Amino acid sequence: MSLAKLINVNLNLLVVLDVLLTVKNTTRAAERLKLSQSTVSYSLKQLRNIFDDELLIRGYFSNEMTLTPKAELLIGPVRKALERFEDIFTENEFNPAKVTRSYNIAMSDFSTVLLLPGIIEKLKEIGPNITVDVTTINYNRFFYELDSNNIDMAIGTEIYDAPANIMSELLFKERIVCIADKNHPIFSKDKLTVDEFKNYRHLIWNYRFEGWKTIFGKKMNSKIYPINSKNFTVPHMIAALSILPGTDFICIGSERMSKKFAGIYNLAYRTLPFEFPELTYFMWWRKKHNDDPAITWMISLIKKVCFNI
Repeated sequence: MSLAKLINVNLNLLVVLDVLLTVKNTTRAAERLKLSQSTVSYSLKQLRNIFDDELLIRGYFSNEMTLTPKAELLIGPVRKALERFEDIFTENEFNPAKVTRSYNIAMSDFSTVLLLPGIIEKLKEIGPNITVDVTTINYNRFFYELDSNNIDMAIGTEIYDAPANIMSELLFKERIVCIADKNHPIFSKDKLTVDEFKNYRHLIWNYRFEGWKTIFGKKMNSKIYPINSKNFTVPHMIAALSILPGTDFICIGSERMSKKFAGIYNLAYRTLPFEFPELTYFMWWRKKHNDDPAITWMISLIKKVCFNI
């Protein structure tokens, strides 16, 4: 049907047709639509003219009408058309069960390991056609990536103050502990001293950006974390955890990550022999997306996952 003809069609007739195709009775259709039977009968007459077909034929021995072959073919298309109209007129609502889309989220290795399993589990329950495309967060560029709409949100350690067009919210705080093979000598005493900590060989996970160096540089200075030929540097904590088993190395890292991998890699962890600030993990997104129901829904889902870690 051309647009010129469609403009003369009352689209409310689709609602009446959908109900008639379902209940196959004008009286029951009128009750469901809260209309008079005469209104429904008149609508059916209009529909017959539009489709040039009887659509529903009254039976002799039953109150239920019989669908014509053309009416049978209309059941699926009419329902889909109404669903599309519902989507148009409820655009400010977000129904994850009906949506097919992917979210682009930049995450640190730690936040990926800690949060992604919970996100996947929740999506399996309430958003089966929603996927997440995770990329490694680049702390030197992620504000730009958000502003350029290359990513929907980012999750990682707070490094810099967010610009005015970027929103942020604290997700959780993480305690830093000392980790090693569970048979390491550091676990043979009740207390680990600073001198003992300094004298062991260290696996240092070192993200290559200035913000991270600033955070650790304030605390892990040469008095506590001496730079010497015994120490090795790895790019991230997961690499360190996989190397520690069976070695005399120690490293510092996330308590939650240590718990998660202790059984897998035969590791143990203990409190550091000095005060060390908790790491704060934030989520960032574009301010303009506060009005995007799809983004605000995902933000809410991630916050629920964080609540249960």
